[in-house]
Amino acid sequence: MKLIVCVDMEWGIGYKNELLFDIPMDKAFFKKTTFGHTIVMGKNTWDSLPMRPLPGRHNIVFSRDYALELDGASVVHSLGEFLNFAKSIKNGLDDVFVIGGEQIYKLLLPYCDEAYVTKVFETKQADAYMTDLDELENWVSWHVDMQYVDDFEPWFCRYINTDFKSLDDVWKSTEYKHII
Repeated sequence: MKLIVCVDMEWGIGYKNELLFDIPMDKAFFKKTTFGHTIVMGKNTWDSLPMRPLPGRHNIVFSRDYALELDGASVVHSLGEFLNFAKSIKNGLDDVFVIGGEQIYKLLLPYCDEAYVTKVFETKQADAYMTDLDELENWVSWHVDMQYVDDFEPWFCRYINTDFKSLDDVWKSTEYKHII
């Protein structure tokens, strides 16, 4: 599984259920990277999408509402349910991209092997944050590409999780049996 996010200098990702930045180049990268794949998000992220479902992608939404049905999206209610769903996706060799928000990033971060992070060297008011991967020993930045966009230079970074256990390893572990 992979994670994709745009952050400010303090790893802020949003404010009042809206993105902090509107960067066309970042949006194009997001679309190109996730198109044709599965994306997983929380209900607030789903609600914030300009178009639902995001076309050309299998949309999965976490929700605590067991009665919730969303047109064009699969709804899961727990980590165990999602991992079972991800197992069937894995059998289809599809990549899964975690696209937010804060709670879903934190929940699924240990299951991600790679993160695509657009860093904007500006600080905005935020009420939702991504875990600072630069502070985690097991996450290593291995590629940085700087671009000039309007009046700022976002960095397009790729991180690798060096402690990553593949979903196959998770499914074989006793940890998985306790989650279900």
